[in-house]
Amino acid sequence: MAFAMRFVDDRRLFANVNESVGGKSSRSDDIMLVQALLKTVFSKEPIKVTGHFDATTAKLIKYYQSKRQKRGKPDGIVSPVYETSFYKAWSYTIIDLQITANNILVATGLSEPLVEFLKLSYPHLVGPLDNVMDFSISPMEERPYSNPTQPSEGF
Repeated sequence: MAFAMRFVDDRRLFANVNESVGGKSSRSDDIMLVQALLKTVFSKEPIKVTGHFDATTAKLIKYYQSKRQKRGKPDGIVSPVYETSFYKAWSYTIIDLQITANNILVATGLSEPLVEFLKLSYPHLVGPLDNVMDFSISPMEERPYSNPTQPSEGF
């Protein structure tokens, strides 16, 4: 299932796919997320956000990887991000698509975050994108420190 995430070093919310899109096994909400981003980036292309991987989706992923990401041999696959740092993840197609889509929407006057725009525009993404994996909170911030050798106060 697609989900939203925050990186350790970047507080912005990004969407992520759970499984690769363009490979043999793709989940419909993951495909729908990629299609929604492609539709935002390539607004003049006849792409439909259906959740079914089709020839247009495959063509646009490869085109994006070739032209925007300057890949010599685009693989046509949008992989999930497993990095917790934005500076290690920015080159993934799923993140780069969002940066490009966000820049396009900001230029047209969008004031809301991209993930919120996606949820408003594509209601099927609401549930998946409400699941947030937040790497920006360290385990020490999540709970107070307790020394197992000394009794805790206030617990």
